[in-house]
Amino acid sequence: MQSALRITTKVLPGNKIEIEIPEAEIGDSVDVFVILAEKAEPKHRSVLDIIEESRRRLGC
Repeated sequence: MQSALRITTKVLPGNKIEIEIPEAEIGDSVDVFVILAEKAEPKHRSVLDIIEESRRRLGC
């Protein structure tokens, strides 16, 4: 039976990753898939939108 592990790690200097697989033995073949986490899109608001929001909060 084919097994799978989910391992979360950090990108190291040089854009490298390091993982440890306790269940594997030296010389075993493995397939590695790297899925980059989605980054939140920063909100781009105009200055006018920010001023309008401030006025609503202050009741102006």
